Parts: sequence; structure tokens; C-alpha cells
Amino acid sequence: MDSPEKKTVPVAYVTKWATTAGILVLRDVELSDVAPGSLWHLHGHIRPSDWTEDRVTAEGRWRQAMAKTADAAEKKAKRLRAAAALAPKYTER
Repeated sequence: MDSPEKKTVPVAYVTKWATTAGILVLRDVELSDVAPGSLWHLHGHIRPSDWTEDRVTAEGRWRQAMAKTADAAEKKAKRLRAAAALAPKYTER
């Protein structure tokens, strides 16, 4: 029995790892049979919200992810600066 033809996407821009790997461009990647709209890459699925066929959309998602990560880093830096102004914390065991 022959298996049905797998559906492929010619070019997929993956933004799942935008802040660490940037935009990953996958060519001729298979759509998942298990999770509709997801891509099958290596040994896992990439959700529909983490990839697109449109480069402009991918760049917009990348910018949003970078801005969100930058905001979180600024908040963390602010908390660390405030903590550095206080007396050090000692823990005895």
C-alpha cells in the first residue's frame, strides 16, 4: 500500500526561536499529519503561530519577540540595580 503524497511548504519562515536563532528559513518542509497547520521539522512540530510563508510577517514577529525580550531584560536590570543599592544578602547553612 502506497502512502499518500505528503504536503510540503516551499518556503517557511520560522520565528519560534526568534530571540536566539533569528528567523529560520526552511525549504520544502512537510506539513504535519498529526497537528493540522503545523510543520514537521527534525523530530518535532512547529505550531502555526511560530511559522509563516510571508517574509514581512516573519520580520514583524521577530521585531515583536526582540522588543518583548528587551523589555524583560530592562525590568530585570532595574531590579538588579535596586538590589545592588541595598545591603548584601547572607545565607547561613
